Amino acid sequence: MGQYLDKEFNHYVAWKYKSQEYDFLESVPFDDVVDVAIGDTLNTVKSKVVDKTAFAEAYFRRIYYSNVYFFRCTVEAITYLVQPDECLQHHKLQLFALQYGYMLQIIRHSPPLKRVNNIFEQSRPLSQ
Repeated sequence: MGQYLDKEFNHYVAWKYKSQEYDFLESVPFDDVVDVAIGDTLNTVKSKVVDKTAFAEAYFRRIYYSNVYFFRCTVEAITYLVQPDECLQHHKLQLFALQYGYMLQIIRHSPPLKRVNNIFEQSRPLSQ
């Protein structure tokens, strides 16, 4: 799902020139843990790009489904192996894993999102 979002909707050309319909967003939902981990950050971003809120929402969902979910699953596996009973720190580890995964991807994506004069320089998806 994350790669599909990247290829079709989350690239510089879509940001700059296309008026995409993002009505599919409800079909790729976040759960409450993701909302707690990045909800404030996502709301801040959306408040800064009012005319591109759907793009921002799709971007954060794409990152989750193409990368961040791996970090979350890693935490799930480790806490299950280390302490099969309820791990007291499990929720904190989940939040850290989600925020860490987002941080890595956003930093990785920041150079391709910088403004360029030639649109063809940035016409490929961010993940390439």
